[in-house]
Amino acid sequence: MDELHTQIEQARTMIAACGGLQPRIALILGSHRGAALAMQSAFSSVEAFIALGAFLLASWLVPGDEQRPSVFDLLVSGGDAWTLAYLLACFAATVLVVEPFFVGAGFAMYLNRRVELEAWDIEQEFRIAFAR
Repeated sequence: MDELHTQIEQARTMIAACGGLQPRIALILGSHRGAALAMQSAFSSVEAFIALGAFLLASWLVPGDEQRPSVFDLLVSGGDAWTLAYLLACFAATVLVVEPFFVGAGFAMYLNRRVELEAWDIEQEFRIAFAR
C-alpha cells in the first residue's frame, strides 16, 4: 500500500511540474470537439429517423379500423405491450445496422487525431520518400 501511495505522489508531482492537466487536455481536444459532436448528432438522428420510419411503415401497412390511435398518442400514453415491444425491436434493429458505422467513424476520428498529434514526423518522411 505504501508503494502505491508513493507512485500516486510521484504522478502528482510530475503533473504539477508540467503545468497541470489543463494544457494536455486542451492539446488533445484541440478544435475537434465540433466534429465529434456533429458526428454524434448525425448518427443519433439517423438512428431515430430509421427506427421511427420502420415503426410508422409497419403501422401504416397493418390492416385495421380507422379508430387506431395516432403514433404520438402511442408514444405519450405508452400503448399496449406489443406496440412497445415492436417499437423497441425497430430501434434495436436500427442500432444493429447503424452502430458499426458509428464505431468505425469514431475510430477513424481517433486515428486521425493521433496522427495529427504524434505522427507528423512520419508524414514528413513519407512525403520525402514519395517525392523521389
